[in-house]
Amino acid sequence: MLGKDSLKDVIKIDKDSGHIECPCIGCNTKVLLRTKRTQPLHSNAFHCARDHIYIAKSTFEYEDKFENLLWKDDADRSLLARIGDGKQDDRMARETSEDAVTWNVFRHLETSGLLGPWLASLTGSSVGKSSLIYWSYCDEPSVRGVWPTLAKARDAFSERKDHPSEPDLIADTEAGLFWIEAKLTASNKTKPSADAKPEAYKAGGDRWYSKVIATSFERLAIAEQRYEMLRYWLLGTWAAAHLNKPFYLVSLVRRQSKENMAGALADHFRKTPERQILSTTWEDIYGFLDAIPHRAEHTDPLLAYMKNKTAGYNSRGVLRGAFAL
Repeated sequence: MLGKDSLKDVIKIDKDSGHIECPCIGCNTKVLLRTKRTQPLHSNAFHCARDHIYIAKSTFEYEDKFENLLWKDDADRSLLARIGDGKQDDRMARETSEDAVTWNVFRHLETSGLLGPWLASLTGSSVGKSSLIYWSYCDEPSVRGVWPTLAKARDAFSERKDHPSEPDLIADTEAGLFWIEAKLTASNKTKPSADAKPEAYKAGGDRWYSKVIATSFERLAIAEQRYEMLRYWLLGTWAAAHLNKPFYLVSLVRRQSKENMAGALADHFRKTPERQILSTTWEDIYGFLDAIPHRAEHTDPLLAYMKNKTAGYNSRGVLRGAFAL
C-alpha cells in the first residue's frame, strides 16, 4: 500500500506537454494529464505499469482495490462482495476513497471487539452488544440485503429507489442506534438535486419532519447545504423511534477540516436526551486505539497505516497527509 513513505513529496505536472509524472518514489514514468473527469481513468493513457496505478492530477487509483485495503482475507472479501452487490458507489481503489479508510478502520474495530468501547467513549456510557452495518447492508443470513429498519424508513419517506439515503455505517446497539457519516476529503455540505422531492421528506412518516427538525427544508437543505445530514437525522430518528432506542448521528471528519456538525446543526435539529448529534475525528479514533494498553496484535498495522495515509496532491502538486498525526 502506497503512503507517505513511498510517494514523492511533490510531483511534476507539465501542462505544456500535457503529461504528469508517476507519484511513486524512484519511478520516472510519465502519463498523459487527465483534463476531464469524464475521461475514464482506467485507460492505458493514465496507467503506470511499474507501480500498477492509474494516475490523475490530484490522486491515483490502484488496479486492484484490495491493494488499498488492510483487511482482505477470504471472509473480508466475501463480505465486501455481498456489500458491493447493493452499494450505490464503489471507489475503494482510489487513494482518496473514504470508503477504503472506513473499511480499514471500522472492520478492525468490529473484529477486535472494540466497536462498543469506541462508541461508549463518545457517549460516556456502555452501549452493550453491537452489530455493524456497512453502507446499508445487513449480513444476517435471514436478510443479506438492506437493513430492514432502514428499508422501512426509506419507504416511510418515499425515497427514490435510485438514490436512497445510505449511511456509511449503522451501529445497532443495546443502548442506542448510531448512524455514522464518515468523510475524508469531502465536506458535509450537500444540496438536493433538481429532481429531489422535498414534499416527501416533509410529509413522510406522519409528518415526522416537524417533530425532529426546527428549520424549513428550503433553508436547511438548500441555503445551509445540509441535505445529506438532514436526511440522516430524519430517517435515523424515525428508525430509532420504531426500535424504541435513543438515536445518535455521528459526524466523523479529519481534524483539519474543522467541521463541527454538533455545533453547526444544534439550532436546526430538535435534540432531546434520546436524540443527539456527535462530532468526532479520525485522529480521535487513532488516539483511542493508541491508548489501549494491551491492544490486539493487528492494531499496530492500522495505526501505522493511519500515520502513513495520504489524501492526494494539491493544485501545486504537493502531497497531503490524510491525518494530523
